[in-house]
Amino acid sequence: MTVQRFAGGTFWPERLGDTASLDENNNLTLDAASEKAAVIFQIPQDGNIVGAVFTTNAVSVTAGPLTFTVTLETVDSNGFPTGTLFHANATVTQAIATTDDNTQFEVAWTSFVGTGGTVVALVVAAPGAGTLDVDIARMRGYATTFPYTALFTASWAKVAGSGGVCALKYDDGYHYVPGVFPIETTTNTSFNNTSNPDQRGAKFQLPGPVRITGACCRVDGDADFDIILYDSGGSVQLTHSHTTNERAGTDRGAFDYMFDGSFELAANTVARIVLKPTSASDITVPQWNVSAVALMDAFQGGQNFHLTTKDGASAFVDTTTVVPHIGIIYDGIADDGGGGGGGGAKLAGLGGGLVA
Repeated sequence: MTVQRFAGGTFWPERLGDTASLDENNNLTLDAASEKAAVIFQIPQDGNIVGAVFTTNAVSVTAGPLTFTVTLETVDSNGFPTGTLFHANATVTQAIATTDDNTQFEVAWTSFVGTGGTVVALVVAAPGAGTLDVDIARMRGYATTFPYTALFTASWAKVAGSGGVCALKYDDGYHYVPGVFPIETTTNTSFNNTSNPDQRGAKFQLPGPVRITGACCRVDGDADFDIILYDSGGSVQLTHSHTTNERAGTDRGAFDYMFDGSFELAANTVARIVLKPTSASDITVPQWNVSAVALMDAFQGGQNFHLTTKDGASAFVDTTTVVPHIGIIYDGIADDGGGGGGGGAKLAGLGGGLVA
């Protein structure tokens, strides 16, 4: 098997939007009886669906916990939930209490078959009585036209501007749904060359060989830093040095770099892509956190893509429940020739992403 170049190259994982927080101004707020919040998206693939995940932000209920209902519903010609269950099993109750701020809920349904490509709505409905103010989280800074969110007060209305926070669970685990992510919390970490650790990035591997030519990251680059590609043995393979003057402004944003060279990463082989400040001044990078390792499969790269850190000459330390906002640019993939192992393997979440 050999690696063949293709024109242009692309990103992996996708360039994530600037979701720095799941905050009050971007939630779907349920503050009256019988109100509903929904995320409308496509079932990602055929299979047996057994549950879902959603996240709260600020929560206030009286005489609680109160009992909410979580359903998977069909969608009408206007793009709104119909109130009709996608399957008779696709409904469950979930208790939510005042103490459930910033909580990731996993609900379980009795297994039913989902057909990939079907447009559905994950709906969280408030009880018919009670005093409540419950925020169902959305992603600030990650705007999509589809998937999208909606809120029912007196009637359904679409809510633009931020993406949905949810996931579907199959009998074999979580699956990636483009445009929605099961984030529990977000973190923005500032660090410099005196910090411990002084390097932060992603550990990853792919089931087929790729040719890496660049890197993409989201960072507040208020100081100089290097972006470094390490091989499985911890040796530096590619480096690009950034200076603070090489940027459009002082806000956090997306940086796309090409290395002066390339590196062919073999199938099923670990590599790391990290940011390393070169001064005692801080840079700041965002990350998304989840409540369980299994939920990483709802992100591009799955459990084989997660946070890695390093301090000086010490060994790398990996955190398997964190999605860092960094990735590779590649312009070559396996040609499936030569009978090498893994030639037909699926690349988890392969492809670039266009974000607002």
